[in-house]
Amino acid sequence: MQKVIVVNGYWHSSNGKWKDTTEELNGLLAEGWKVVNIAPMGAYGFGYDATGNTGNSDHGFASIVVIEK
Repeated sequence: MQKVIVVNGYWHSSNGKWKDTTEELNGLLAEGWKVVNIAPMGAYGFGYDATGNTGNSDHGFASIVVIEK
């Protein structure tokens, strides 16, 4: 069985703290899932974060991760 997960991280513009969604992926890996493929997604490379185009928004990432068990 395979699953696809979007993982992202970014500096939150309202409080300046780092936010990411790696917890779900880390939990699945701990349960024995294996990474099959990872591909970057373009949003953060163009200077956008969760709330729009901001001065510090180029410090983030988004990736699609395919895992299987």
